[in-house]
Amino acid sequence: MQNDLPHPANNRVEVIPRPRCKILGVENSSAPVTLDLALIQSLFHMRQSNAAHCLGISVTSLKTACRRMGIHKWPYSRWPMPEDTGEQHGEGNEGDR
Repeated sequence: MQNDLPHPANNRVEVIPRPRCKILGVENSSAPVTLDLALIQSLFHMRQSNAAHCLGISVTSLKTACRRMGIHKWPYSRWPMPEDTGEQHGEGNEGDR
């Protein structure tokens, strides 16, 4: 089994966003974005695309930064875990088959 904990030496990554558009021939320059493990973890409740938008970087840049910090899969889940109701998924009334 692979260790999912980030390596402590890679707990901070700097991302330099690409200019998004040229206005009158002048590129808008964006300041580098420094990401650390605590900041990334605070965004785990969001979709990865929304987290990237909040940070002002692309999803690809966010994914690359996460991999460098040891996060290989974004943990956001679209569907909340159902409460334990005593029923198992896939078990239904046998007459329904």
